[in-house]
Amino acid sequence: MKIFSLDKDVAVVELYPKETVHYMDIISRDVYLPLLSCNLLVSDMEKDRFLDLFHRLLNQTAAAHTFQVESIVLPLPAFNILAHISQQEPERQQSILSILENTLTNWSKQIKVCF
Repeated sequence: MKIFSLDKDVAVVELYPKETVHYMDIISRDVYLPLLSCNLLVSDMEKDRFLDLFHRLLNQTAAAHTFQVESIVLPLPAFNILAHISQQEPERQQSILSILENTLTNWSKQIKVCF
């Protein structure tokens, strides 16, 4: 049986409740999305699936933020990443279009829920 000690085995990050979702969004967009979407070891199909799922996660994060701050927060897709992929790999444009369509659909859902 392993004994854990608080000073060595537990990490605590203190965030204020309204900032948590904001920081998750920044870290996701600026760190994880570029790293994972440009991985050369993964097939294009897996990259496209990842991009779609990741943008859905960002949309859900924004929806949570909407309820938290009691105002509408409409997430923008990672245009810089999507534009880069579109220019470098034209065969993936259909999946990028799908991501943009899903974003618009989620925006309409969020607006309907708030009104």
